[in-house]
Amino acid sequence: MRTIEVCLGSSCFLKGAYAVLDTFVALQRQHGLEDDVRVAGAFCQEHCREGVSVAVDGTIYSVPDKDTARALFTRLFSTESTP
Repeated sequence: MRTIEVCLGSSCFLKGAYAVLDTFVALQRQHGLEDDVRVAGAFCQEHCREGVSVAVDGTIYSVPDKDTARALFTRLFSTESTP
């Protein structure tokens, strides 16, 4: 199972962590990946400078908004096959 952990620490909270978390949950459900991808909140990941910190399978990404969350999800979890 793959994991998305959205930081809910103070700095990330103020930058919109719950909107980012809600976006990942909605995309997980929309793509029917509830059994394959776990989306959860996490404590501070110590990467507070740029945007909401999101760990995907242990790799940290800075996700400043919902649009970036959608783009990251599509890039990492796309279920469409590529030619």
